[in-house]
Amino acid sequence: IGIIFGILVLLPAFGLSGLALGVIIGAVLHLAVQLYGFFDLGFNLKMTSPRHLPEPVLKVMKLSFPRVIAASINNLTAVFLVAISSTLVAGSITVYQFANNLGGLPIGIFGVSFAIAAFPSLSENFIKKDAKAFFENFYSSVRSILFYIFPISVFFYVLRAQIVRATLGTGKFDWGDTRLTAASLGIMTIAIFAHSLIPILIRFFYALGNTKRPLIINLFTAALTIVLALFFVNVLSAPSEFTHTLSRLMRVDDLNEVAVLGVALAISVGALTDLVFLTIGAFKEADLKFGGEIKKIRAWPWRDTFLMLGSYLAAGFAAFGGLRLANRMVTLDTLLGVLIQSAVAFFIGSTVYLLVLYMFKNRETLELVGVVKRRAVALRIFMGEMGGEGIK
Repeated sequence: IGIIFGILVLLPAFGLSGLALGVIIGAVLHLAVQLYGFFDLGFNLKMTSPRHLPEPVLKVMKLSFPRVIAASINNLTAVFLVAISSTLVAGSITVYQFANNLGGLPIGIFGVSFAIAAFPSLSENFIKKDAKAFFENFYSSVRSILFYIFPISVFFYVLRAQIVRATLGTGKFDWGDTRLTAASLGIMTIAIFAHSLIPILIRFFYALGNTKRPLIINLFTAALTIVLALFFVNVLSAPSEFTHTLSRLMRVDDLNEVAVLGVALAISVGALTDLVFLTIGAFKEADLKFGGEIKKIRAWPWRDTFLMLGSYLAAGFAAFGGLRLANRMVTLDTLLGVLIQSAVAFFIGSTVYLLVLYMFKNRETLELVGVVKRRAVALRIFMGEMGGEGIK
């Protein structure tokens, strides 16, 4: 509300300073809504000397410090990537940021949300030294994240042009900008699943009381991402076989300036690397904290992962076929055409995805079907209680 107020009211009145003031108002409101719950639960604010703080409070502060630095690293990495984009053709910053914002949407909805929801249970399981429950909760969250993220990734890739066109394709944002942003988004979708699993892996470390190791890994992968961005941008700035292949794959081979795709490629490679190192480090940390006897318990659910991956690929081909079919009936020239193409591809792809998983009795799919059935029964009971005339 504060930011929107700053855009609509303060920006016209005070310029960019008004926009900044709106961000500050939003931050204050963000704090205010949490203070209500803070005081309602019986807590209070009292200044005291650090020497008189309880030991648990000091421990929380010690554990929190690496987390604060880790959050800052992500912001600093974004600043470096914007700086690299600023050296390219005009509009590159916009292309990178728009693609990054669109790609971050499913990560925030599913990856971060499931990680936050799972964290208290993981912490409780570790406190009780219940390794079995700990990994059951962890893998349950991983399966749930992949269940939603895999199909969303394929739809974002197949429908990247439609998504960008529907959300951004107005005003000075022309068809060339749309295609370049869609290409960047397509490259970023390769690692959406990695970005979505990283939050739960970080909470894995936090539940075990280690905030330093994920910080070190994040420092390394952040530096790697920046170096790769410089490398890929340099390579894609000049004609080469790699530039031609990537441009043709992303269907922008007729555009002259595609160097910004190097930033998107660096982000994806960095996220995949981060996922690998965090996974290895998390399992080593678990072995250390729980003991070596958990190695059988912590075995990765490869069957579920490959099943979802296979369904993901099948959904991708089905969605692409649906898109080609819809493309014969309508074009991208109008918003209605964009929505029709997206709806047809999404319906066909999601149907194939769920059918394949249901045939192989995937746990998350069966649970989803059970929820739908229960809702349908409840609706029939409710409608029945209304009476025949009421239904009519």
